[in-house]
Amino acid sequence: MASVTGVRQASAVGRRVVDVLAAAFADDPWLRWSLPDPGSMRSLMSLFLRTVGVPYGIVLVAGDPVVGVAVLMPPGAQAPDMPEVGEVVIGLHGRRIGPTLDAEAVLDRVRPADPGWVLHTLGVHPAARGAGVGSALLEVCLQRARADGGRLTLETASASSRDFYLARGFEVTAEVDLSVGHGLGTDAPTVWLLARA
Repeated sequence: MASVTGVRQASAVGRRVVDVLAAAFADDPWLRWSLPDPGSMRSLMSLFLRTVGVPYGIVLVAGDPVVGVAVLMPPGAQAPDMPEVGEVVIGLHGRRIGPTLDAEAVLDRVRPADPGWVLHTLGVHPAARGAGVGSALLEVCLQRARADGGRLTLETASASSRDFYLARGFEVTAEVDLSVGHGLGTDAPTVWLLARA
């Protein structure tokens, strides 16, 4: 795997960016729970990047070739309703769409009304982990948020990701065990909401 040559903003995303995110999130508890077909993850990542990440957010990449990707959403950034995209998302989730939407409704109750800058996604290809790629991407995201006088928030269902962010100054603002008391099944993940000023 090539060494990291710096973090830069991507104005478009190609197959490599999608492949890196798909590899990075292959074992993500939320995606394993919400997508019945593991092959759907790559399609969901591609759809998100094309319809939300690039046009409304900031897509950052690291490495040559790319080994890390982050998607940062500015305060108030929101893609408009796109029914045709919604239909694809429903199709990708298949029979899991109902529980996924129910879980989102549970999380909406603890999400901040004003989340500030949102780190929607940060993923590093497994072959490049431990080389500082994630930290480099995160630092650029924090710099963007600080320059705007805001805070950076995120959600994760991965305990190792939670620990990565805690070690870098984030605090847990909510912990939601979706497997208890919500009727979502015992295999539903725990989700942590984190923030850093």
